[in-house]
Amino acid sequence: MAAALEDLKRFGPLLRYPAPGSAQAVQRALAVVAPQSLAARELAALSEFLDGKDLYTLEEEYTRTFDINPVVTLDVGFQLFGLAYKRGEFLVKMRQALARCGMEQGTELADYLPTLLELAAALPADEGLALVEECIAPAVKRMAAGLPEKAGGFAHGLKALHAHLAANWGCSDIADPDLRDEAHDITEGYEYSPGDLDDLRLGVNRHV
Repeated sequence: MAAALEDLKRFGPLLRYPAPGSAQAVQRALAVVAPQSLAARELAALSEFLDGKDLYTLEEEYTRTFDINPVVTLDVGFQLFGLAYKRGEFLVKMRQALARCGMEQGTELADYLPTLLELAAALPADEGLALVEECIAPAVKRMAAGLPEKAGGFAHGLKALHAHLAANWGCSDIADPDLRDEAHDITEGYEYSPGDLDDLRLGVNRHV
């Protein structure tokens, strides 16, 4: 189980804000998925997308994919609870778990998917398993369902993670036609603006 959690951690860098070394991160993730699997195909597509692009272009594409549309935000707690009070409780618990493992939260909120993938591997195996099965997998399923049908670019990294979870962790696929509508329910009536995320970060930092 510990090895499986370590494998999941390799998907984290693929979903972080672009930085030098992203292409190498794809190769490290490819090493832990089955050849010819859906996850491998998505990773290959991500590698092709990254090839030859400058950092500025990648940053713009990342922002368009994950930061503008709340339906596919990489904040796990938001996927599970929206802006309800329970999300605040979840953030507190994740910050406490990060501190217990000696991990830094960084500039993102404590429920940022790449951070939680690393946290799952750092926790005792039973706690890491619970984090994946009860929080990460359901959130990734929603994120994947919220992607446009033919989404490319950085979406390939998210789709690769979802495929890996489906194949190895029982995170089912998104063939159910009702699931795409369900993925939008959590943000129904919520008009997102770029400043909202900054306001939420400030609120969390003040109250934790």
